[in-house]
Amino acid sequence: MTWINLIFVFITSFSPTDRDELAGIYSIRRKSHYNGTDWSTTTLEINCDATASFSRRTHGGLITWEGTWTNNKDTLTVKIKPIITEDGKEYFGQWDKANRFLIRKNRLTPIDLNRAMKPESYKRTGDKDCS
Repeated sequence: MTWINLIFVFITSFSPTDRDELAGIYSIRRKSHYNGTDWSTTTLEINCDATASFSRRTHGGLITWEGTWTNNKDTLTVKIKPIITEDGKEYFGQWDKANRFLIRKNRLTPIDLNRAMKPESYKRTGDKDCS
């Protein structure tokens, strides 16, 4: 009986409907305090093949990190690959090696926040077709 339960849990944890529901583009836009224009846009792209990417666009340019994601019930975990600098150092920027998000309808709310980040939710801004 225990093996049947384990197999059921394994199959349901990797079901395609979870990937279909989570796959999409989520973003946060931060406005300038001075003139109300977009100061930065951070985009989290969750793909159907369990890959993910973070992009942060500011007036200074664009930085992109890539990684993978998994989910467990109401928690999404994204593991980021570091950017390797010319001197061989790993650079994560504001991202830690793993980021966790609470999954809500059309929103992802960071759970493990870096001290510099505010607890804002990523709003779904686009869908992905996983068929």
